[in-house]
Amino acid sequence: MRAMASGTAARAKGLRGALGQFDQIFPSRFREIRNGFARALEAVLAREGITYGQWRCLRILCDNDGISQRELAAKLDMTSAAVVFAVNLLERDGIAKRVPDPNDKRRVFVTLTKEGYRLEGILLSESRAIHSRIFAGLTDSELLALDKLLLKVRSGQLREIGRD
Repeated sequence: MRAMASGTAARAKGLRGALGQFDQIFPSRFREIRNGFARALEAVLAREGITYGQWRCLRILCDNDGISQRELAAKLDMTSAAVVFAVNLLERDGIAKRVPDPNDKRRVFVTLTKEGYRLEGILLSESRAIHSRIFAGLTDSELLALDKLLLKVRSGQLREIGRD
């Protein structure tokens, strides 16, 4: 019994040791996957004349219409300057508009226009189709397991940066 337990511990230690060499590979793999999703969607976005950064803003605004630029930046984990740039483009194209806070003139809310909601509906449908094709090789149980693992990784990441 003791030999079996020590064998399991050795295998677990060996696996952790083997994973140690992947400290460079995992961040790279995550970046590759994220960039791959972005590239797959780029043709659709280009057809509609928006950038990936604008698409990210559009997605957040659809579910959080009327949030401040600061809140938008926090939800996107982007700098304020990058969000201002993206919102400027969305506003220029009639997709979003800025609305001053009547109680605090320094604060500005960002809301989607009818065009913004129309565009988001089209792009979300196409984005979901792309994701379905990308994940087609995984079973439902594999997708659930992947989601569970990624949530654990994200939780560890948030602890590491002090945002848990």
